[in-house]
Amino acid sequence: IDNFFENVLTNKEFLYSALYTFTNEDTIKFVEDGGTKLKVERGDRVFPVSDKSSDIIKSFEKQLKRNNVEILINSKVERINVHNNTIESLKLSNGKKIIGDHYIFATGGASYPLTGSDGKLFSEYKRIGHNVIELKPSLVPIETREKWPTELQGVSIKNASMTLYKN
Repeated sequence: IDNFFENVLTNKEFLYSALYTFTNEDTIKFVEDGGTKLKVERGDRVFPVSDKSSDIIKSFEKQLKRNNVEILINSKVERINVHNNTIESLKLSNGKKIIGDHYIFATGGASYPLTGSDGKLFSEYKRIGHNVIELKPSLVPIETREKWPTELQGVSIKNASMTLYKN
């Protein structure tokens, strides 16, 4: 974890509690306990033996079901109801009210509205007192006019560069 923090450029203190409470070793055990065998590659990067990210998703789903976690997908939060600094309930855009002990919001950023990542929930975060820093793009795809073989989709290339010419 210390090596990881050496590479965090800003606000590394924000991550201390989370990463020291549930470490990278804990994450590996969690995924493997969910049924996915893992391998370590160069640079100590960990991947499923199958090289299929869907196996990681299956492990998480299995562990969440094992722990009686309700998963709501394609559910837009319209309002977060707070009382005494605690989330009391959620109101979804379909009118449904959700009451739970703990909540995880997977909002994405504001980069790809067609996926639901439209940034609308950030105004709710601000309304209930959270600080929201300026959103910045990251890990963006490159789209070209040329057609590339589908087996190249999702490939990470080490020590690569790209040049863009305009006009």
